[in-house]
Amino acid sequence: MDRDGFLNTHRILGRNPLHAKPLALQLRVFTLTLILLGLIAQLIFAVLSWQQEKADLEADLASQTAFAASAVEHFFGDLGSSLGLLGESLQGQVWPSDPQRARALLQGFQAHHPEVASMVLFDATGRMRINTGLPVDAILPDLRQHPEILKALIQDMQSSAPYVIGRTQHGLVLDHWRIPVRHTVWQAGRPEFLLQASVRVERANLWQGLPLQKDLRLGILRDDGFQQYRWPDHDPESTHGLEAQDPLRQHLEKSLKQGSGVFESQLPEDGVDRLGAYMHVPELGLTVYLSLPKSLLWSRWWTRNALALLGFVLYSGLFLGMSRMILRREEQHSHSLLSQARRDALTGLPNRLAAHERLDQEIADRQAGGQFALLFLDLDGFKEINDNLGHAMGDRLLKQVATRLQQDLRRQETLARLGGDEFLIIQPGAGVREAARLARQMLDLLNPPFLLAEHRLQVGASIGISLYPQDGLDAGLLLKHADLAMYEAKRQGRNDFAHFSPLLEQRSRERLQLRQDLERALENGEFLLHYQPLVDMQTGRIIGAEALIRWQDPQKGLRSPAEFIPFAEESGLILPIGEWVMEEAFRQAQRWASQGLDLRVSINLSTRQFQSPSLILKLESLLQECPLARRHLELEITESAAMLDPRASIRTMNLLKSLNLRIAIDDFGTGYSSLSYLKHVPADVIKIDQSFVRDLIDDPDDAAIVRTIIALARCLGCECLAEGIETAEHFEALREMGCDYGQGYWMSRPLALPAFEELLQRNPCFMPADQNPLAGLSALLPRPG
Repeated sequence: MDRDGFLNTHRILGRNPLHAKPLALQLRVFTLTLILLGLIAQLIFAVLSWQQEKADLEADLASQTAFAASAVEHFFGDLGSSLGLLGESLQGQVWPSDPQRARALLQGFQAHHPEVASMVLFDATGRMRINTGLPVDAILPDLRQHPEILKALIQDMQSSAPYVIGRTQHGLVLDHWRIPVRHTVWQAGRPEFLLQASVRVERANLWQGLPLQKDLRLGILRDDGFQQYRWPDHDPESTHGLEAQDPLRQHLEKSLKQGSGVFESQLPEDGVDRLGAYMHVPELGLTVYLSLPKSLLWSRWWTRNALALLGFVLYSGLFLGMSRMILRREEQHSHSLLSQARRDALTGLPNRLAAHERLDQEIADRQAGGQFALLFLDLDGFKEINDNLGHAMGDRLLKQVATRLQQDLRRQETLARLGGDEFLIIQPGAGVREAARLARQMLDLLNPPFLLAEHRLQVGASIGISLYPQDGLDAGLLLKHADLAMYEAKRQGRNDFAHFSPLLEQRSRERLQLRQDLERALENGEFLLHYQPLVDMQTGRIIGAEALIRWQDPQKGLRSPAEFIPFAEESGLILPIGEWVMEEAFRQAQRWASQGLDLRVSINLSTRQFQSPSLILKLESLLQECPLARRHLELEITESAAMLDPRASIRTMNLLKSLNLRIAIDDFGTGYSSLSYLKHVPADVIKIDQSFVRDLIDDPDDAAIVRTIIALARCLGCECLAEGIETAEHFEALREMGCDYGQGYWMSRPLALPAFEELLQRNPCFMPADQNPLAGLSALLPRPG
């Protein structure tokens, strides 16, 4: 040190140079103390940062495992439920009566599910009957030569689960490893056949979208201990379809009841200590696990903390500063990951998880007092857009919908996407009026069409509203009630909103009970048919009957169709109920024809039945069973059903005519028929709706409408039948107008089969008293309700 430097040091210390040695000692002690403190702090930091790094890595693995498990559950769940729908399409109508159509349906299913390598249909004995991986005329493998595969197939066939994921196997037709997804179709409590979708063991099928990093090992373990899948897998022969024996399996079996967690173990293929996470998917009987080499933890820890460690050695202050920066960076990184996990990837809105957290927080903030509204929004007609234009166009539409909905929301209001086309809005401090105003505002925002490429799409929405605390004190109840209100808005006509009320919950329970009762009625044979006579207006003689369903409920007695048919239409149960009506009416027409009775049997087709692709196949099957009934049957189609899609309706009715069946247009005059379409409708009978007959005598307008319909029927070459004839005056007026046939309470109410056949034996003549030589006879006949 030179003189100037010495003097500067002296000035700084404020001491005499003679005191330099004691000062140096003090500085050394101070430095050593600082270094010692720094080393202690460094050690503490190293331990804490190591624990934090391990926790972060475990959290990352757990998050990735949850995404992987969700991907697996969604993948197999979607495929399994689709197999169930395919099984319903095949059962009884296509397989085994039409193998070519069954194969076409399997190929169509495969075309809509590119992840499926082949579709296979096995009969109840395990015999392979169709395999889309082979040509039609190819020889199918005999599973009796592969007893292990046959044993597993039969075992899966006996399962009562909606679908079963079989053990990973090497394909007998396709030369690769595959995961079989199986669905058994039951008939009368016994397996009828089994559908199998063979999924290739490829990473893109199960882990699509998952950020897989180097050295990551992932896999799926079955509950029975067999290894379902492992990636990467350089030796599939020693992995797939074999019972796992490694320590990881033992650990997972011990922890299976916990559902999810982390583990430290070794994998047999590399013998490396690994850190991993697992999640059990009980619905599938699978455990998904991911792991990384434990050395990566050291690497990450050193990479992230090396500068801080060196800084501690050089200077304790720098160490503290750097450690603080690193900790801050780690917090920001964790916060970023947490934020990403709570954002919807498509729209950027808060996702379901974030919405639930926000809702819980809002409830916690309002427990001391206050209120808020929950708006559950579901797009109307979105499924049709997705189906017709594709999911890519549907995703673009959802982005635009999210952008519009955000336009008029206040900062404190939360908009979240729950999934699919469902959105949630949390409106703090809102009551009934504020929520209704916001709901109307959201509907108005969606009114203008959306412009997507060359398409102009009109999308509405149905909104359900629930209020805290009136409609629920917890998130689950509020969401449930908002969902019920949303379905009420859809029931009322869509593109509207509805508030929750206890009546909706009661109605929901009643609808659930009614569904269960209807399913029981179908199973137990509680339905029966009543027959209302169809009368020739000129002779007064019975020429046929309309078959009308009734329900003999063991608890409530005989129930009118008005109590259950509207719900059956809405819920889809009208299809099995309608099939029962057709089967019963066909058989009755066959019995009457075999007895030599020339009676017309008229059957109502519901809108869903008329639009069902399987209608023609069902009718062909019934006509083969009841050949004598063909010329005695008449199918009634409501005018409104026929006009939903006039072109398609005319095609369907032409197919019905090709089966030599008569067609009647029911409720004529109540819909919006176009004469340009009506002239092409191959109808045999036009039925005048009872709303025009009821006031026929007193209302000149109704009389004019009836005359016009009769004249129109004559011009079109159709017969005319009037419904709802309740008085002799109705009968005589319609007869004078030239109406061909009639039915109504004046002649007879709908009768049970024995009473109707008794009426036929008496052979009454329904005519007004001054023209009927048997006047008064019909009044003596039984007319049960």
